[in-house]
Amino acid sequence: MRTVVYLVISLILAGIDQVIKEGIRRLPADFFPHPAGPLFTITRVFNPGISFSIGKRFPLAVTVISTVFVLICILILFAFKQKSERLVWAVSLGGMIGNLTDRFLFGAVTDYLILRPLPLFVCNFADICIFFGVAGLIYLCFRRDD
Repeated sequence: MRTVVYLVISLILAGIDQVIKEGIRRLPADFFPHPAGPLFTITRVFNPGISFSIGKRFPLAVTVISTVFVLICILILFAFKQKSERLVWAVSLGGMIGNLTDRFLFGAVTDYLILRPLPLFVCNFADICIFFGVAGLIYLCFRRDD
């Protein structure tokens, strides 16, 4: 597949992320917290920093650094030739674009999902994409024969 297909995959994932976040932002404040099955709670948090609100006092710096990472990931996506490598980079990139879109539009990332065993960690679809993309990259590194 051509690299453009992987960029489209990234944009689709970022779009899904934005649709979910818009739905969360439109819910009334008294909806939260809301249990969502045995493992999850739905909430709404606006995080100007990165994970665990690191850098929340420097949102502009976080946005600039995030933008640089997105641009680097786009270049990396073009550098790989194997479909599996491109796919995991595309998944991570989709998550990064989703969160970066929030930073540009709202000044903070909308987080909404709490995994009950980890109540201090609030994430979103974009974070899940980044996690699975990085996990895929790690898997591919260990799977290589060369």
